[in-house]
Amino acid sequence: MDVSKEIDVEYISMRTDAEALSHQLPALRLQAQQLVKTLNTGTHGRRKAGAGEDFWQFRSYNTQDAASNIDWRQSARQDQLYIRQQELETAETVWFWVDHTMNMAFKSQKHLPFKVEAACILSLATGLLLVKGGENFGAVSKEAKASHGPASFERFAHEIISSPVPFQKLTSLLPVRSKSRFILVSDFLYDRKDLETVFDYITSLGREAVLVHIADPVEITFPFEGRAEFKGLDSSLSVTLNKSEAVREEYLQRFENHRNWLRETASRRDWTYCFHSTSQSAGQTLSTIYFSLQEEKN
Repeated sequence: MDVSKEIDVEYISMRTDAEALSHQLPALRLQAQQLVKTLNTGTHGRRKAGAGEDFWQFRSYNTQDAASNIDWRQSARQDQLYIRQQELETAETVWFWVDHTMNMAFKSQKHLPFKVEAACILSLATGLLLVKGGENFGAVSKEAKASHGPASFERFAHEIISSPVPFQKLTSLLPVRSKSRFILVSDFLYDRKDLETVFDYITSLGREAVLVHIADPVEITFPFEGRAEFKGLDSSLSVTLNKSEAVREEYLQRFENHRNWLRETASRRDWTYCFHSTSQSAGQTLSTIYFSLQEEKN
């Protein structure tokens, strides 16, 4: 898209998108870590003790505990009685999907992140917060695995950046285990029927989702003036307008309709919708994502 001297549009080659992002993983991880430092979450986690199979922690025995729950080996080592707690079987797992289509491989200024970079940073930062809370998380992939802890984060980060999953494949790849929640990060520039198919599928599973809507500032404001040529990022489509400002009002209305439809769709399903411009600080968006996960929903 070659529009003006003021707007320096860039995009990642479709064939090298995942590879280019993979090379940037250390930098993206560092940006995610810095972003997490700006958010004060406290020590909130959602893992709970219960009748599960996975070990969670030891705690001191009290007189209300059944003797059968005492871990005698640990107690002998510490010369004190300890209870071995398991993780509640219904603990929730958070699954992430990041859009890697060419629409996301776009930025309008050199100092801005590509939309896909912003999506990855937000996902990595949320993952780091889940690590701090001891919670289960994973990336949607052909061999989706969820776990918790720092070691799991490294696998998760690599999958988020290097193993893209097409949006239309989500209905066959989304994990269907109980107590899951999904975070979908995209510009959602798909046919509305395709969006509804995936959203209806998630609803049919009895799951909730967080829709994180990513946009570049020129997509929000359409600041073009005079003669402008617009080229598709993943096709040979090209449109030249002699007076690009003449279509601004119609474009802005369509963009706002898209935002409103996503917001209303999320609200109707009792999901969370949040909008993020790549020109703005990601702290508020991260806060919305993370704290929405702390809400107990039916």
